[in-house]
Amino acid sequence: MEKEKENDKLKGYIPHEIQLVDPAFCARCGYKGTPMCTHPDGYYQEDPAIYQWVIYDHPKDHPDHFVVRRWSIRAGGQPMPDPEFILSASLDEARTHIPQGLFKTNTMPADDPVIVEVWI
Repeated sequence: MEKEKENDKLKGYIPHEIQLVDPAFCARCGYKGTPMCTHPDGYYQEDPAIYQWVIYDHPKDHPDHFVVRRWSIRAGGQPMPDPEFILSASLDEARTHIPQGLFKTNTMPADDPVIVEVWI
């Protein structure tokens, strides 16, 4: 039972040694992010998205780590977190997982206090 809870807790976890080669790649069919991917967790959407990467400081679901997660923001829709996330031991390590070329924005007063950085 304890092992099942740990597995549920880490669902979507990507070990820091594994780099996301391409966000449009599906490990099952190779076409995630395109109309050819038929998996229900594929990212393909007809409408374009803006992506933001959020770094969390020891959130409740992972109190021993910093967490990096990408969010998709589509026109007229609510921001949606991607199912994958990365656990890091430090803020500096978490920053290494933010794609190059993005810039850091200020957090908003209404943001959860565990959000330390937002990158777009």
